[in-house]
Amino acid sequence: MCKTSAEAKRRAPPSRPSCPSRVALNKRPTAIGPQTEMSRRYQDYSFRVAEVEGRSLTRLIGAVDKGRDERSPSVVFAEFDGADAWHRFFLQAQIAFWETWEGGSIESAFDELREDDFRLVDYSERVGGLPQRLVSAAAFENADALTHLRLVFESGARMTLVPDSPDIDGGFHVDFG
Repeated sequence: MCKTSAEAKRRAPPSRPSCPSRVALNKRPTAIGPQTEMSRRYQDYSFRVAEVEGRSLTRLIGAVDKGRDERSPSVVFAEFDGADAWHRFFLQAQIAFWETWEGGSIESAFDELREDDFRLVDYSERVGGLPQRLVSAAAFENADALTHLRLVFESGARMTLVPDSPDIDGGFHVDFG
């Protein structure tokens, strides 16, 4: 997952690390309720989340700091039909992350987020309504070497997490199209 070659170090812009697994992470909402286990599935500049492709997405929720626009979540949560786990994804330090949360109650996690001044934004209408089959989920670098994370739905709708700037500490916003 992490490129440590001289080529990878040369290729990385000065504003981002050459090895995503060694980056220090800023605080993200971590409330996951009692007896919940988080598993980081992916952490890199590009990856494909093949295990969710073709599955029916039933809920899509952004956790947004109360002072920010609803298109600027800190993290996005996704629930798939028939799954015991929730998925959580976000961009940070020009790296895409995809995690799963198993066990526990997501509703108690959502309550904790609300207590920490986050509001929960339902993105289902922005992607053409849910439930809906997810065609693809992938992180990729654009021509400017900025990492994006895109979900493509069977309706043709797209949800893309886009970095706000090339700065390593910059946030991200969500584009729908």
